Amino acid sequence: MRGETFQYGAHFVMVKKRMRDAKASLARVFQKALDAAADLVWLRDPVTGTVLEVNEATTKALQCSREEIVGHDLGNFTADLDAEAYARYQKEIEAGRTAIIAATIVGKSGRRIRLECRSSLIPYGGGKAVFCIARDIGETLKEERSRALLQEAVKRSNDVVIFYDPNEIITEVNDAFEKHYGYSRKEVVGRSSDILHSRHTTPEVHRGRWEALRDPARGYWRGEVINKAKDGREIPVMLSITTVRKDAGEIVGFVANAVDISEFKALQERLAQAQSLAAVGEMAAMVSHEIRNPLSSIILAAKRVAEDDLPADERDAALKVLLSQSGRLNETLSHFLTYVRPREIKLSRANLNAIVGEIADLMRADRDVVGRIRFAVAVDPALSPFYMDADQMRQVLWNIALNAVQAMGGEGELKMVVGRHGGQAFVVISDTGPGIAPERLKSIFNPFMTTKAKGTGLGLAICDRIVKAHGGRIEVSSREGAGATFSIFLPCRLQMSA
Repeated sequence: MRGETFQYGAHFVMVKKRMRDAKASLARVFQKALDAAADLVWLRDPVTGTVLEVNEATTKALQCSREEIVGHDLGNFTADLDAEAYARYQKEIEAGRTAIIAATIVGKSGRRIRLECRSSLIPYGGGKAVFCIARDIGETLKEERSRALLQEAVKRSNDVVIFYDPNEIITEVNDAFEKHYGYSRKEVVGRSSDILHSRHTTPEVHRGRWEALRDPARGYWRGEVINKAKDGREIPVMLSITTVRKDAGEIVGFVANAVDISEFKALQERLAQAQSLAAVGEMAAMVSHEIRNPLSSIILAAKRVAEDDLPADERDAALKVLLSQSGRLNETLSHFLTYVRPREIKLSRANLNAIVGEIADLMRADRDVVGRIRFAVAVDPALSPFYMDADQMRQVLWNIALNAVQAMGGEGELKMVVGRHGGQAFVVISDTGPGIAPERLKSIFNPFMTTKAKGTGLGLAICDRIVKAHGGRIEVSSREGAGATFSIFLPCRLQMSA
């Protein structure tokens, strides 16, 4: 019996030891968990305020060791604590409820941290202790203030801001939206983006815009559009839309920013009108000058022809003047009409190689014009016919080639090279003439710019307009005394666009 009692007592001691070991192990695990927490955690005596335990986040925040905090009054580390708020906080804890208070702690270096403290009583060491979890709300407040500032900036912005959900439904608008479009927020939130569409926004344009926004490689669209206000007014805007995605790539919505460019457009129109009036005045002066000279010659020649006793040789000379000056007059008027009333581009499939060959053959045939100029023509057999206005392109190439021939004065070499690079065809026309002065090169395509004694200055301006109407461009390079090179680039439209 006695042996059994001894065995029972030894077993009881062993169990108690295991329980103590387990409790100590659990305390170590609990301490590790607290030390791993990002929030500040401490235990304090509810009566004296003495700190009983802290985690690592607390020691880092206060820039103190554990020994410098434990055993000391927590009030040594606090500042700006409202007495009435603290009294209410204490009463809540004593009543067994979770109490919340905002407090500022001050670290060893004087660094101040604003905290939100949540505290409650827990059993501890045969008595009670206040268990507190404190979170740094300084950064949170900064973020909240930044968000509030951003929201206010968006709300008060002069530019229209619209938020859409992933289905293109309006979720929010700012004050400028209501001002510009005449809709209240309640009238548009929950409605589709097409509430602003005008007659200019076709289904194809709308679909293309949102397809670009949903493309993961893009996620952004910008362009000039014309929207419609509530009262039917059409408002031109520069619209930018950005796709908003989660980190995983899922679309959560879209943000649109629209700048009203009505005033800018009106200013553009007034400027264009002023420029047009100035151009008309300049053009009228130029045309009147170009017409007056040949017209005076024609009048004088006509008077001579009308004389009964005019010798035959003088009559023939007067008739030649009539023919040449009337031709010059006709050319001036033709250029003028072509410039002020350009023909519409009529696209059809044409062979650029053949057109260049025709131009070269026509020039070679006129020995009075070309003199002893040599021609070098290189075409590209691999260049297939593509869509262009063949007649107007003949006019462009003829004008540029004729300018080159006239600049060389009957001596030199004219090269015409046809080729293709990427999606563009090109014709390079170069001469060995005197070249173009640098100060004239920059304005060579401006109307009325000419180096000829009897030129209107409209030929190259017309060429530039025709090529641009094709979606192409003309580039010029030159050095004085070393000739000039004109390069005409055209998009190879192998089929008509829809």
